[in-house]
Amino acid sequence: MSHIRLALTACIFSTACSKDELREPSPPVMGVVDICTDVPVEDDTLHAFSGVVVAMDDGSTDCTHSITIEDADGERHTVGWSVTDDDGADHTPAADVAPGDSISLGVRAYMVFGDVRGLLITDDDGLLLAADEGTWGGGLREEETGLVISHGPTTAETETECITTTYSDVWLEADSTWGLEPLRPLEVELDGDALTVMMVSSIEYGPGTECEVSDRTDELAWVAWR
Repeated sequence: MSHIRLALTACIFSTACSKDELREPSPPVMGVVDICTDVPVEDDTLHAFSGVVVAMDDGSTDCTHSITIEDADGERHTVGWSVTDDDGADHTPAADVAPGDSISLGVRAYMVFGDVRGLLITDDDGLLLAADEGTWGGGLREEETGLVISHGPTTAETETECITTTYSDVWLEADSTWGLEPLRPLEVELDGDALTVMMVSSIEYGPGTECEVSDRTDELAWVAWR
């Protein structure tokens, strides 16, 4: 039974009923993760590069933050990442690195019906930053991050002729299990170390009242940083 039907039932047996009680919950403000990389969209291989940080946030990508490393052969590799919400506000976290640091980059870019990207930045102490665009099954894997992220409790639902859109919070499993709300960073523990995780988008699409759209992807976008 939907929220609106429950509200109507309550109103029938009550002496008063406000307009607010008849309204469906409004969809929450969510966001988008964008990853900037020159790694070509191909199979689901995680492309790995290691080197020394030689540039940061130098405008070399269209993303809010970027890092360029130089590997042992003198080749440079640049990645960038952005987190923006539905209203255009920027929520992008910075990575805790500095020029001269030795780090590793992992980038996955592949095509399903659409393309999706995942970014992993690590050093000798472990995870520095991970970002997943969260479409078409996601760009990162559990064994790469140590994080298990899944759709959680439903917070709102909208329905049209061809699409039902379900918005939800997120369940996060690391050393323990936490619930995440959209665009609200939460400090958790991963292997005993502090890590901040932010759910950016958690949306599932299904058939509408009369038809369905087959080429829509669910969304489970997130970012984590040390």
